[in-house]
Amino acid sequence: MFTPTVEDYKRAREHWSKICQEGKTYSTNELYLPGDTNKKIKPSDYCYNKTNKGSSDHGYPHNKKEYLCFMFISRGKYQYKGFNKAVTCKTVWKDANGKETVVGEWVNGKYTEIPHS
Repeated sequence: MFTPTVEDYKRAREHWSKICQEGKTYSTNELYLPGDTNKKIKPSDYCYNKTNKGSSDHGYPHNKKEYLCFMFISRGKYQYKGFNKAVTCKTVWKDANGKETVVGEWVNGKYTEIPHS
């Protein structure tokens, strides 16, 4: 499984800051980075309200707003909010069986992890 590096996050941040408009919804295909032929950099890794990792995965920046810029709308659709925004929402993780668990919450741009089992 591919895990984005800090350099990947920086590259994605630079690219999306240039091409995206705050409040506009984009498809996954519109958001792939130039040169990312394997489509490893996915907008789902950059959502305030969705994470692809459990909250116990230390080092994964689902709670670091400098790396986050999207709100997950529906499969393949993401609304651009911008980086370092004062968002308020729940952060959800979906397990392999499709069960969703709230793992954190953003309130005015501050993240709190919600313990779960």
